[in-house]
Amino acid sequence: MLGNKTVAIIGGGPSGLVSCKSALESRLIPTVFEKNSDIGGVWSLSNGKVWDSLKTNLSVNTMMFSDYPWESDWYYGSGDFPTHLEMTAYLERYVEHFKLKGHIKFGCNVTSVHQESNGLKWIVEYSTTSTIAEKNREPVTQKQTFDCIIVAGGMFQKQRSIELVDKEKFTGEITSSGDYRNQTAFLGKSVLVVGDCNSGCEIAAELAENTVIKVTQVIKKIPWVLDKYLTKPSSNENPLVFPVEVAFFSREGSDFAKKNFKSEQQSFIDMNEWLSNVCSKQQTHKSLHKPMPSDVTPFIVISQNYTDCVINEKITVVQHPIAKIQGKTVEFANGESREIDHILCANGYSYELPYLSEEILKDLDYNPNNKKIPIILHKSTFHPTLQNIGFVGWFLPAMFPIIELQARWLSLVFSENLEPPTKEQIVEGLKEERAILASPFQKQYPHVEMVDMGDEIATIIGVMPDLEKIKSEDPHLYKLIYNNAFSTSSYRLTGPHSNQQLAKSILNNINNKYYCKNK
Repeated sequence: MLGNKTVAIIGGGPSGLVSCKSALESRLIPTVFEKNSDIGGVWSLSNGKVWDSLKTNLSVNTMMFSDYPWESDWYYGSGDFPTHLEMTAYLERYVEHFKLKGHIKFGCNVTSVHQESNGLKWIVEYSTTSTIAEKNREPVTQKQTFDCIIVAGGMFQKQRSIELVDKEKFTGEITSSGDYRNQTAFLGKSVLVVGDCNSGCEIAAELAENTVIKVTQVIKKIPWVLDKYLTKPSSNENPLVFPVEVAFFSREGSDFAKKNFKSEQQSFIDMNEWLSNVCSKQQTHKSLHKPMPSDVTPFIVISQNYTDCVINEKITVVQHPIAKIQGKTVEFANGESREIDHILCANGYSYELPYLSEEILKDLDYNPNNKKIPIILHKSTFHPTLQNIGFVGWFLPAMFPIIELQARWLSLVFSENLEPPTKEQIVEGLKEERAILASPFQKQYPHVEMVDMGDEIATIIGVMPDLEKIKSEDPHLYKLIYNNAFSTSSYRLTGPHSNQQLAKSILNNINNKYYCKNK
């Protein structure tokens, strides 16, 4: 290993923080460039993209890094879905525990990342003020040279531009979901929410809970609306109750799917049938009913209250596009119209890499408007023509277990503790990504198979536990990592920077909370 190699990390959200910690683990010298005055990225308290009452729709078991659990009492309490304030607090504790703060440059907006003329090092140019508080000072442009670069920010920074028919003729107010904080600005108004993904449905449901707000929602497609908890049959009278993604992700379940889903089309048919049963309540209402059988992409939203709001007519769902707007009258393609005071657009984000050159962006097949795969990479991490630069969190859904594995992989490669993937392997990885884009069966999230993606990277970097050996030597541990819910802590049982005692403790906590407590 060559010591003292430097790495610039762009972004101080979860991807950037775990990259910093992983770099230190591999004895690299990291510098994190964060444009806000605090950490968190999308969870930032100063400039985040979350609203006041937001709770995660994934549980603490997934919103967690492998060797830093939530407080132990969380596993035995009633809560599973942290608020955004609790998420920020978790990240702040993570920074403090692993002593990351001294490696973070706050108030630094990266303007350019490019290679030296000899191609050996990278130059990061950034603008900043002498102190963050001095808002009126002219920014100071600086630059710094690094051996390696990790791009760990930009996926959720810029709201997509609002494109509405006759937008300029609307005399009410138009805002984006990224600017939504609470109900206050909408009291006594008629609100049109445009969007059918998680944010659109969750915000519509929150507004609809207030009786003085009239909510209409325009959707392109009817989602399957899952509660945050699912139940599974058990061997006794009481069913097991799990957070939704805990019920979805396990190695046992992944193997079952591989054996039983013979084609992508058949998997969609089977999944839609299962979802029709799980979401039976929404199937009773005309606005949310989805005909079966169906081989279309299963489109899922997670919300505890949305279905009830629609059934109880607190939300009027319109599955027709806006045809025209005049004043405050919004007319839809089916001829119906509504008087609307405020249009709120939940139209997602365009993925921004403004500091990379046109040449690099071309190599990456960069498409900021592609909601599924905005750049083409091997395992969403490496590119064959770009040396000593990698990406963390540039895929959907960017869940904590996978971004941590990406960060560990890059740090092991950059520190020369692990051979980088060969050019042939990377090129093959690019082909796989392009095949996903070209497939007639487009998944809602192209990399949602968290277990498979995690185990693939874990095997490459030498942290995948030997399941067959564990099965014969320690049946209880095997149950925890194979039969039970997937946990990123299984990747701390062996290999570089393992912590077997902590990993087993976390796995047992999950077992005690869900599998034992439910019995």
